[in-house]
Amino acid sequence: MFLKSLKLDNFRNFESVDLQFKAEPGIQIFLGQNAQGKTNLLESIFLLSFPRSFRVASPNDLIRFNQNYFTIEAEFLTQDDRELDLMFGYQKKPIRRTYKKNGSEVPLTEYLTNLQTVLFTPEDVEILNETPAERRRFIDTILSQIDREYFSALVHYTRILKQRNALLKRISLKRADVGELSYWNKELATLAKEIHIKRLELFEFFSQHLPKFYADISEQTENEIELVFKYSGHSRTEEFDSYEEIILELLNEDNRYEIEVGHTTVGPHRDDFLININGKSVSQFCSRGEKRSFMLVLKMIELEFLYQKSGNRPILLLDDVFSELDSKRRTQLLNLSSQYQTIISTVEKSYFAEFEGEIELYNFDNNKVLRYN
Repeated sequence: MFLKSLKLDNFRNFESVDLQFKAEPGIQIFLGQNAQGKTNLLESIFLLSFPRSFRVASPNDLIRFNQNYFTIEAEFLTQDDRELDLMFGYQKKPIRRTYKKNGSEVPLTEYLTNLQTVLFTPEDVEILNETPAERRRFIDTILSQIDREYFSALVHYTRILKQRNALLKRISLKRADVGELSYWNKELATLAKEIHIKRLELFEFFSQHLPKFYADISEQTENEIELVFKYSGHSRTEEFDSYEEIILELLNEDNRYEIEVGHTTVGPHRDDFLININGKSVSQFCSRGEKRSFMLVLKMIELEFLYQKSGNRPILLLDDVFSELDSKRRTQLLNLSSQYQTIISTVEKSYFAEFEGEIELYNFDNNKVLRYN
């Protein structure tokens, strides 16, 4: 997939933006000092693939000061030379989200999977350090970009989970009967199975590619690298015929404790993963620099996964990551980037001085974007 043009209206610090891009593999650089809006433009492109910000919780924070709405619109060219127009808009009062594909308004489920992006920021290293919720978000963002059924199952699962949790609280207050859990347990287990199958496929792909990609980055082949998928019931697989049966059994047998704490303690909302190197957890035993290398590896595998599943090369978005990498990692990342349409934000042009490929340069100054070439 290649970006041809990008238009913004009242998005973040920009009143209006209208940019043209070369729709082909190569590197486009957003150059400028901090607080000029470079990351905002990367964020807008990311939102066209998955309309949930990686920086703020509320879309209200994406609207330009003293305005009531924003719109992001872009033209793309697919691998087979088809044109694709996408638009994402949000209005604060009254609240309205708008998704358009080729000029026609569509529901979110139809809007998703049309565009795939891979975003790499300096903060991504915290995925290995933060709570399991951040790692699940990493998983969900990848899968939702290529699988509408997964996204739909995830939305329904979240809704059922909230209803079951509310029921648990009513039971603890003697306002409902414990027998009412049976229906919600079955609904939750069925949706859990759909989510688990997709996540398992993703983790098998990552597990298969992780050792090789790490060896390429680190130039070390003697280390043993392992990705461990931690999910509810993983220790009971021999007792039951399916994951759905495991979850249903766990939901049924944990009633007393769940009623006491007021929330559901098993299921995909408790999933997690970790990476081990030579039997030790990367998050606990590796330096920040080593963790950064592992996140670079995960992003490289993400690119390959999305490409294989969608048939289109994702757009690669790199937000000021070159200052966080040593010269060897920068060279490796640039060599990889040149195979995709890659958009990079940076404050320092010298990082690319030795790159022999063609570069398109955009300069940011006083909330304006100027194209150099």
